[in-house]
Amino acid sequence: MSTKKRFLIFLLLMMLAVAIGYYFYNKGPVNLKNSGALNITAVELYNIYEDTLTPQKKITGKVLKVAGVISKIEMNQQNETILFLKTNTAGAFINCSMQQTNITLKVNDSTHIKGLCSGIGQGDTDLGIKADVYLTSCWITE
Repeated sequence: MSTKKRFLIFLLLMMLAVAIGYYFYNKGPVNLKNSGALNITAVELYNIYEDTLTPQKKITGKVLKVAGVISKIEMNQQNETILFLKTNTAGAFINCSMQQTNITLKVNDSTHIKGLCSGIGQGDTDLGIKADVYLTSCWITE
């Protein structure tokens, strides 16, 4: 193969790599409201993170549709509504940061929430504070 052909092949591969990189750079964020999701209950989700033998990488970073019962409702510093779903562990919750603003749910209502799972928080065993599992960019679904 001549040097000229090698150079052209190399140049085409570089142009392809740049085009693919440009596509992924400009792709934009995932629309969680309309995307597919893995169905799971709040209790099952917390148990996955509580069990150290289960590979948590299968869930972290994925879009989940979590079924559960609302334990409490609060507002964070960014003025977003946070819904806390009950788990079987006392003092531990599924912490859902809502993107939706018109929320009419109340404590003890059953719901389905779709959001991006960002993992489990730290907690503090010395103070008896359990770690929560966090979902971000959440929407109420049915």
